[in-house]
Amino acid sequence: MELSKDSKWDSLLAYFTKRSRSEEFKGSLANSIGRSFHSLELYSLAYIAYSKAVESEISVAKVNIASLLGSRAVPAAGLNILQEHVGSFDSADAGFPYRVRADLEESVQAEEKN
Repeated sequence: MELSKDSKWDSLLAYFTKRSRSEEFKGSLANSIGRSFHSLELYSLAYIAYSKAVESEISVAKVNIASLLGSRAVPAAGLNILQEHVGSFDSADAGFPYRVRADLEESVQAEEKN
């Protein structure tokens, strides 16, 4: 994976990244996959992979998330916030939170199809 990243071989990188994604991964592997997604500009998928690395106590993944969120719109981050919410929303428009969630889910799904 590192060779394809260093050589800018995006199709090879995409192949290895998708293959790795199909397996259960965590720790530094998840962080490396996040970096791969990040270099392919698949920001939501990078966020998801970095988050898995954080769950495995890979602290540099937090830095990678911060860097990602500091420079890009990341639909997966917004979706994560809504998925963790418990209870109803105090929105004047009752459908607004659900339309936002649907839009975010579609954005993440579009990245997954790449």
